[in-house]
Amino acid sequence: GCLSFPSVGSSDSIFKLDAATGAIDWTYRTRTPEQFESFPGSPGYQDYGFLNGPILADVDDGLGGTTAVAVGGGKDGTLYAVDQASGALVWSNELTPPPAFAAFGLFNGAPGYDAETDRFFAALFAVDTYPAGNDHLFAFDGAAGAVAWSDQIGSSWSSVTIANDLVFAGTQS
Repeated sequence: GCLSFPSVGSSDSIFKLDAATGAIDWTYRTRTPEQFESFPGSPGYQDYGFLNGPILADVDDGLGGTTAVAVGGGKDGTLYAVDQASGALVWSNELTPPPAFAAFGLFNGAPGYDAETDRFFAALFAVDTYPAGNDHLFAFDGAAGAVAWSDQIGSSWSSVTIANDLVFAGTQS
């Protein structure tokens, strides 16, 4: 999806491609396609896609095993985990209702994953549906996507890195 055309094909999706052929194996679309609208008077385009590719991880399945997931933060304000084999949604966590238009969204930087703690980490930007006073650094449980902790670091475009039991992120401040 973008400002000048409707969301079509695999846009606003997490998808898996065959590396040898480029054929699409599966697609998980985050929202239904919006209808084509023309300017002025819009935006009628959501642009709820992803600014970064998903993180691949084997997370706790709650039954003593693991589930292979692809996790991505959508510009619509939701963190998504889909099954790597099938593309089926495993869990999602909507931190804010989607904005009318998400040109740059809540999850702009790539999330990170720490296998030792089975947590995903994300530094958040802002959208009009997310209060500025809300926290902007989050840790999410790998098994269900629940918030493990959060902190107010200020608005961020940053991808995060995890090393030596520390989370690193930049801010706009």
